Amino acid sequence: GTFAPYDGKAQTLTDGEWKAGVSLPLFRNRAIDSRRGALERTELGQQLADQRVAASRLRFFGEAAIRYWDWVAAGRQQAVAAQLLQIAEIRDRDLADAIGLGQVAPVERVDNRRAILQRQGGVVIARRATERQAINVSLYYRGPDGSMLRPADGQVPGAMPPPPPPISDAELEADLRQALAQRPDVRAIEVTRRQQEITLELARNELLPTFDLFTEVSRDQGDGSRTLQG
Repeated sequence: GTFAPYDGKAQTLTDGEWKAGVSLPLFRNRAIDSRRGALERTELGQQLADQRVAASRLRFFGEAAIRYWDWVAAGRQQAVAAQLLQIAEIRDRDLADAIGLGQVAPVERVDNRRAILQRQGGVVIARRATERQAINVSLYYRGPDGSMLRPADGQVPGAMPPPPPPISDAELEADLRQALAQRPDVRAIEVTRRQQEITLELARNELLPTFDLFTEVSRDQGDGSRTLQG
């Protein structure tokens, strides 16, 4: 169609016009702008989520370790209770032989029978405690398909692991520094701080004047007025 005189810049040759250029902000939006700020905040948000997952994983491992050692302690107490019962039962047989030979009075065996009943009750209580702790362990002890696995009494270790060797003050300081550097909650604070710094940078950017350096070149293609060529 036709163009009004004040819209002459919109008119092109028959094949249209191509244009290319470069714009360089010198103050506002030079170091940061809303798009770059949003992108960086999103990337930091992903890092923050990773640190929260790592913190949850550490808490999970810590709770699992506590439940495991509670189960080990209950299993060892059950073994002690069973040994005490076994001792009383062996003594009962020895007392029966001694009574048959007239070496001790029958009342001695009656008192030992009371000890046997008491220790049988102790074994039942210890077994229940072990089963209760095994259920707690099964919340963290899973099979390949995710199903809960309850540890058996035979899996209780027969002895406690040896204590770790002593470490020097220098090794202790190095371990502390490493722990602080790798703590997820500390890293999460650092990431959150960086997000706030980006917000501050965006606010400062809005206070800067708009002053851009730009250049462009354009050319019409096709047929038409000679004034549009070149």
